[in-house]
Amino acid sequence: MKTLLVILLFPIVTFGQTVVTFDELSKFDSYMDSVLTNFSDDSLNVYFAKEYNEYLISKKLDSVSYSENLLVVCKDQSDYCLKNNVISHNQPTQEKENSIKRAEYYKKQEILLGENMSAKSNLFLFIDAIKQHKSFYEVLSEDLIKRWSDSPGHNKNLLRGSDGIYSLGVSINKEKLVACLLVGYQL
Repeated sequence: MKTLLVILLFPIVTFGQTVVTFDELSKFDSYMDSVLTNFSDDSLNVYFAKEYNEYLISKKLDSVSYSENLLVVCKDQSDYCLKNNVISHNQPTQEKENSIKRAEYYKKQEILLGENMSAKSNLFLFIDAIKQHKSFYEVLSEDLIKRWSDSPGHNKNLLRGSDGIYSLGVSINKEKLVACLLVGYQL
C-alpha cells in the first residue's frame, strides 16, 4: 500500500506575532487609503466615547461627555507632533507651550485637568481592523483606552475625566498616527 503525502501551502505573512494572509494583505492598501482619505475625528469620537464610558463605568465612575469645542486644541498638538516626529505635551512657542496655553490661544474656557499623548504605527491597527472585521475607529479606540489604562499616569488622567468632558484629536498619515486626549470640565 502506498501512502500519499499532501502538503498544503497557505500563503501567509507575519508581522511580529500578527499573521496575515495574502488575501488580507491585498485588502490592506485600499483599506488604508480609504481610512486616510475619509478620516474623521467626529466619527472616531463616537467610538471613543463608548470605550471611554465603558471603562469609567467599570471603575464605578460617572460617564464623560465629548466636547467638540476642545477638538481644535487637541488637533493642534497632534498635528504638531506628527509634523515634527515627536511625542510631547509642549510646543516651543510661548502661546502654545502647554495644553492650558493652547486652550487660551484658541479662546477656550474649559478647565483642563489632564492631557494624554500617544503615537503608534498604523500598520498593526489597520491589520487588526481587517482581521477583526471592525472599523478602524473601533480598533483605535480600544487600543488607546487599553494603552492609557495600563499606564499609571495616563490612567489617572482617564479617571479624572469622570463626570466631565473630553476631546480626542488624531493626526494620521500612512506611517503613523498621533493622538491627543484632553480631559476637563465645562465652565
